Amino acid sequence: MRFTPFEYIDHEIALNDEQILLYKPFRDVWEDRRNQTKKDPSGRTRAWTFKVFKFLFLDLDFKSILMDYSTEERRKYALEESFTEKEAEDLGIGPIGITDPVVDAAYKQYDEFNNSRLIKLCKDAYTAVDNLRVYFQNANYTSFDENGRLVYNPKDTVANISNLGKLVEGLEVLENQIRKDLDKGRGIRGDQTPGLYTE
Repeated sequence: MRFTPFEYIDHEIALNDEQILLYKPFRDVWEDRRNQTKKDPSGRTRAWTFKVFKFLFLDLDFKSILMDYSTEERRKYALEESFTEKEAEDLGIGPIGITDPVVDAAYKQYDEFNNSRLIKLCKDAYTAVDNLRVYFQNANYTSFDENGRLVYNPKDTVANISNLGKLVEGLEVLENQIRKDLDKGRGIRGDQTPGLYTE
């Protein structure tokens, strides 16, 4: 059975596997006093917790609907979908880092769960594709270096474009392999097994 702690349906996150609460970072989010609000003084609905879990899933999980976006775009949309602007600011969640220690610990732990070797390889490939996109956007065939040579060589651009099909096919093969592995069930992603006293 695959470890799938969250289920994301119709823009809402649900706790699908309570094993995740065996890990201290997630237990800390679950027990955080920020769950207590004027509407819910006991914190029983765990509204704050589910906002954090939604953010983790959308930003980090390979099955997230945002996975096709660049890292920066994914973070931006995950924040917008999970928190108000003020809530994100209060938590110190920005485009790069997280200053809230409780959220940061849960973020790092969930990222670790979602980083098998194959997923890491795929994320690196996504980064390379994003860099290639920037290359194409910045290509200017009228800029010359100090030796009078073109900074961007049109032949290089043509060669890169002609190989894009192979790149896309390669990414699709890699993504399909990851989906198969996730569906097969390999325990907890990141090759970890929760224990009763996991810290």
